Amino acid sequence: MTGTQAAEYRELELQSSNLLLEADSRLVLSRYEEAAFHALQAGRSRARMGELNYKADEWAGAAEDWLSAAACFLRATAPQQAQTVLGVTARPLRCQGEEGLTGDEVTVRIEALHFPLDA
Repeated sequence: MTGTQAAEYRELELQSSNLLLEADSRLVLSRYEEAAFHALQAGRSRARMGELNYKADEWAGAAEDWLSAAACFLRATAPQQAQTVLGVTARPLRCQGEEGLTGDEVTVRIEALHFPLDA
């Protein structure tokens, strides 16, 4: 990661952590819409962090950030954004006798995004 990217990453890291603290504090006060808003903003910051790691060929870091972004989006009740950030496709597994999984189980594939995430 270049110096500029590292500085941006550190800023996003601090910003997203502060936003998650804000979300938690709003949740405790039963201010659910505000909590969701802060979680959504944190998710966007974490998605950008994943993009920076991906561009720097830091695959594990990118995966961590994207999974964290997805968790933030789910906290904000924004499942479509969680799905988008992960590039997830889900297909039901086919049952094969006793060794197969139940029909309710799904398998997912996580793919890297090939475009920037802009809010």
